[in-house]
Amino acid sequence: MLAITAVSLFLVLVIILKAPGTIIQPIYELTKKSGRFPRRNIPKRIEVKSENEVGMLALSFNKMAEKLSEYEKSNVEKLIAEKKSRKR
Repeated sequence: MLAITAVSLFLVLVIILKAPGTIIQPIYELTKKSGRFPRRNIPKRIEVKSENEVGMLALSFNKMAEKLSEYEKSNVEKLIAEKKSRKR
C-alpha cells in the first residue's frame, strides 16, 4: 500500500513539474502574441510543437494572423490605387 502511494505521489509530481512547459508556456505565448493585434502589429507565427488542443489553437492563430496580414496588404493596395486615381 505504501509503495502504491509513493508511486502515485511521484507521478503527480512529474505531471505538476511537466505541466508548465507543455500547457502553460504555449498558452502564455499565444496570449502575448495576440496582444499585438490591437496595435495593428500582426505578430510572427507561433511554432506548433504538439498535435493536442494547444497545437490546434496555435495553428488556428497562425491561420488568423495570415488572413489578417493578407487583408491589411489588400487594403493598403486599394488605398494606394484610390489615391493615384484621384490625382489624375
